[in-house]
Amino acid sequence: MKWTEPKTWRNQEAITPEKLNEQISQNLAYLSKRPSVISYGHNDTYSTTTSWAAIDEQLLVASLYTYGGDILLTFQTVGRVTAASGTLRFDVLIDDYYYLSSLTDTPLAYGVWWVWANSAIRKTSVNIMLPIFNISKGLHTYKMMWMCDTSAGHLKSTDYSGVVLTVREF
Repeated sequence: MKWTEPKTWRNQEAITPEKLNEQISQNLAYLSKRPSVISYGHNDTYSTTTSWAAIDEQLLVASLYTYGGDILLTFQTVGRVTAASGTLRFDVLIDDYYYLSSLTDTPLAYGVWWVWANSAIRKTSVNIMLPIFNISKGLHTYKMMWMCDTSAGHLKSTDYSGVVLTVREF
């Protein structure tokens, strides 16, 4: 299913069922079922240290063909740090080429999103919703990257909702 560019109707132009289906029905169907992909992490625990790394190179990567425009990326999990407190930092590596936080091949220090984890015991909910604008038409890959500023960070895929990455045109 694809988006059909809206037609500029000429005065006195005949309207046929085929033309209406192409211009209205097909585009309404596209809007209700836009391209999307959902990736689930199945590893029990993901760990990181103080340098940027992919959360899961195989499972938490989303490849999506878009028709150009905007996408919505969401990421949900539960995390904690092993120190008394610290931050879990997240970023998105697009097409293995550039980071969303900086739009270059080097991410910003805090990434595009961070959460404060104030206890080594307490679990912290991580819910990220990022609109990404002006993505070019074509196949793009989105990889969740993360790091912790102190000691180690952990994400548990068996707690609550698990580790979920969703990418969708909007």
